[in-house]
Amino acid sequence: MAAFSRVAMTGSRWVGWALAATIVLPIAARADDVVWTDGGGTGTWESEVNWSPIVLPNATDEVGLDGATNVIAISVNSGKDVAVSLDIGSKPYTINIFSGGTLSIFGAGIIGTSSNLTIDTNPDSNDAGTIDFHNSPTAGSATINNGGIFFSGAINGTANFFDTTTAGSATITNNNLGLTNFHDNSTAGNATIFNNNGGT
Repeated sequence: MAAFSRVAMTGSRWVGWALAATIVLPIAARADDVVWTDGGGTGTWESEVNWSPIVLPNATDEVGLDGATNVIAISVNSGKDVAVSLDIGSKPYTINIFSGGTLSIFGAGIIGTSSNLTIDTNPDSNDAGTIDFHNSPTAGSATINNGGIFFSGAINGTANFFDTTTAGSATITNNNLGLTNFHDNSTAGNATIFNNNGGT
């Protein structure tokens, strides 16, 4: 019986040491590479002074959206702006993508409190921008609004999912010629999609 007790005690010590080791191991915190601050006061993605550090995000950067105190609407106006992921904090952000603007997201996609993010590809009913998801990201629980306009033919605000991306649990609304396209092996996941007035 004594031998059994000694074995049991030794076993308990090993369990205790294992638990202690598990508890004290450090947990790596996720750090954003570039954080939106609106430091330049322009509200535009393409201005370096709106980011900390003062650089434009690229396709390998995790972008943090929770740094600005007042301006929580970001405009994407031209070219292809990129991020490996958008890390959404506690503030409700809106990204407005205007004509000719494309925001491309790679890697993890929209993470953090993704339900706090709205993406609008036709923010003033006169524009038609594009949001692209590449590789294998998710749209999380974001809200994506696509709209279109007639101007020498249809111009469509568009959300594109490429490769093995997923719309996650996003709410996507395609209004007035707005489009959502699933390419390659992408999937709608558990997204809710509404099509109104020619939205597709």
